Amino acid sequence: MKSLKLTMMAFMIGFAIFFNIERLDFGEENLINISSFTYILGVLGIVSTFTIPLLQRSQVTKLIIFWFFIYLLGKVIIFNFSGRPFLGGIYTYLSITEVTLFLILIKITHWLVLSINRFETIVENLVFTRTGKQVRQLDEAEKDIQIEMFRSRNNHHPLSVIMVEPNSLSNQEALRDALQEVQQAILNSYVVSRMSGLLSKYLRPTDVILAQPGQKRFIILCPDTNAKDSKLLVDYLQIVAQEQLSTTIDCGQATFPGDALTFEDLVRTAELNLEKLNEAKKQYSQQLPPVPHFIMLEKKQEHNA
Repeated sequence: MKSLKLTMMAFMIGFAIFFNIERLDFGEENLINISSFTYILGVLGIVSTFTIPLLQRSQVTKLIIFWFFIYLLGKVIIFNFSGRPFLGGIYTYLSITEVTLFLILIKITHWLVLSINRFETIVENLVFTRTGKQVRQLDEAEKDIQIEMFRSRNNHHPLSVIMVEPNSLSNQEALRDALQEVQQAILNSYVVSRMSGLLSKYLRPTDVILAQPGQKRFIILCPDTNAKDSKLLVDYLQIVAQEQLSTTIDCGQATFPGDALTFEDLVRTAELNLEKLNEAKKQYSQQLPPVPHFIMLEKKQEHNA
């Protein structure tokens, strides 16, 4: 949100300077006379960057090179018809001023479009939450849970319960420059929303995904899954979450019959293991030596750059 505001402000300033530079004479004779072609090309560049997806996805360097050649081509054509030279005397400085302002405006416009696209993506995921067809409320899946527990007992098959929770520390790192409390809550909701769709997409059809009431976490019931396979599944989910969501997840596991004999006990054991994992991470972070102030300052400057 902060970067979007700054980019919008930079765009408005650049837009105002580009279309009003001839007015900045401060009572003296105006020496800057930008051609009408450059103004028209500036409007065309702004509109096309906002409306053409190919230009939005292009690297800013390639975009600047593209519009620079369009500017040169237009100048050659105009010179042939109007006789106004491109270089020579005062026209050299005018051409440099024109192309510099024009390309700066294109670059800022591209930044603004990317910021708006990122903002729209976040809003769509928050407003149009898709929990996935496999995600169900815990109390609504009680019958299916009992069926799976009964089948595992009678057939002597293993069954695992995995409790998945987005890591709040990684969410805070993604919001270093954002409004802390409000945007932290928004980001948590966003990650949970995306996580539900991610679980529905990458888990097996036989796995049952449950939303735990009052908690921003999920319970995964994995039939025919022993402790070893459960650990492999957790590792896989952590890799997918890092690649798809750029965040980390914490998982607690429990397996029937080794850890518990009922579903409720499996959930409690998985939750206890998750709490132990979070506590161990918290103690480890407290034992780390503090980062020197000058290193923190350098990292902040690199992030802002």
